[in-house]
Amino acid sequence: MAAINTPPTSETSRTQHMKACIFALEPSVEGLFNAALKAGWDQEPVLVAIINIAANSAEKIKSSPRVMHS
Repeated sequence: MAAINTPPTSETSRTQHMKACIFALEPSVEGLFNAALKAGWDQEPVLVAIINIAANSAEKIKSSPRVMHS
């Protein structure tokens, strides 16, 4: 798996921060996708599975209680 870059250390806009995150994760996600294809999976179920995993993770984050700091 490819190394993942760290987040920007300087002040960045939300858009720039998101672009940096995509840039950091893209090689790993593409590697996962290609490994699944190499193992014999078809493209569509692999893409749907990756989206499903991401959506489930987002749902867990959304439903978890957040600790408020004062």
